[in-house]
Amino acid sequence: MTIPLHIFRTYASSAAAEPLLTLLDQHHIPYETRVDTGQPAFDPTFAYNAPYAQLVVLIRSADIPVVTQLEDQFNAQLISRVAPDYYLFTFSEEELLDVVTEPDSWSSFDVELATQLLQKGEVRVSADAQTLRSFVPPPRHTMQRWLVVGRILMAIISLAALYRFLHTLF
Repeated sequence: MTIPLHIFRTYASSAAAEPLLTLLDQHHIPYETRVDTGQPAFDPTFAYNAPYAQLVVLIRSADIPVVTQLEDQFNAQLISRVAPDYYLFTFSEEELLDVVTEPDSWSSFDVELATQLLQKGEVRVSADAQTLRSFVPPPRHTMQRWLVVGRILMAIISLAALYRFLHTLF
């Protein structure tokens, strides 16, 4: 019986995934990689266009906490040796917050470094902020107003259609 694997990270290229794959190999953690083109297995249009391709790294769910901890330790070592001209050092606080709040778009090293840079700049980053996404739903009362407006317009249009229908009968 095979143990199911779960998506751990996705990368734009195999070169970007290399540090994680090396770490997994060093600690003898089983993994698989797949290329995700975002296309179904069979394309009925026969176009077979691949607008993008991502490398997906899959690991066992039991290994996720272990790999996350290993990755954090590895990133801490890298951060202590990061070059002073690394591109994140030129980011503004707003850009660093974007890195932290959208971790799927950045490497785990960049997210960790951005978090540390923000904390050095006295901008505290909580665990909740790291899971926050760029979409923030509008306030509930605004949504309710539009719902009421939509229902009123629907009632007026329905009455107008009913009037027109009845007017054509008589």
